[in-house]
Parts: sequence; structure tokens; C-alpha cells
Amino acid sequence: MQLTMNDFSVHRIIGRGGFGEVYGCRKADTGKMYAMKCLDKKRIKMKQGETLALNERIMLSLVSTGQDCPFIVCMTYAFQSPDKLCFILDLMNGGDLHYHLSQHGVFTEPEMLFYASVLI
Repeated sequence: MQLTMNDFSVHRIIGRGGFGEVYGCRKADTGKMYAMKCLDKKRIKMKQGETLALNERIMLSLVSTGQDCPFIVCMTYAFQSPDKLCFILDLMNGGDLHYHLSQHGVFTEPEMLFYASVLI
């Protein structure tokens, strides 16, 4: 089954990056919420990021094993349009580590140990 943007109801931007944006979205047929990471093909080419984008797609495929792991963002779907590469990812409502560092500042030792254990 080939997915397109029409299979999703796209909501607000929840993040920005060098190659594109991340949106909250809902899959039309199931109503399930996801994060939709849309990479702009022109920006990728302009910044010579083709290898980075391809590696991200490969790594997301490798870690998306179907096992439910609360500490890994898994990719459920991927598709492209003429101008975008789109990765449909688990929606992490609490934010990522970068967000928490920017909001919290320095972590206490117990917080740091928790986050380090999650990463390992």
C-alpha cells in the first residue's frame, strides 16, 4: 500500500530541523496520532545532505522492529512526494532529551543517571 500526504490529517509544527519540519498528524483511516517528519528535497540537495537523509531512513528502519520500547522513536511508515521525504514516527508527547535540557538546564545526578541508562 502506497501512502501519501492525503492519508494523514496534518496538525501543528512540533519541531524544526535543518532539512524540514516535524508535524503532529493523525492517520485518517485509524485516527492514530503520529509525528510526521517532512524533509525538503531541495534543502537536502542544497546542503548536500543526501547521505544524511538516506542514513536516517536506514537507521529508523533498523530500530523500528515492531517491539514496543518507550525509549526509542520508531518509524511506522515512510513515503515521498515530488518535493518531500516523509517519515511517520511515534509521537512522543513529552518531548525529547534536547527539549528537556533546554527547558530544565543542568540535570541533577539522579536525573542524569536515569537519562544515561535510557540511552545505553
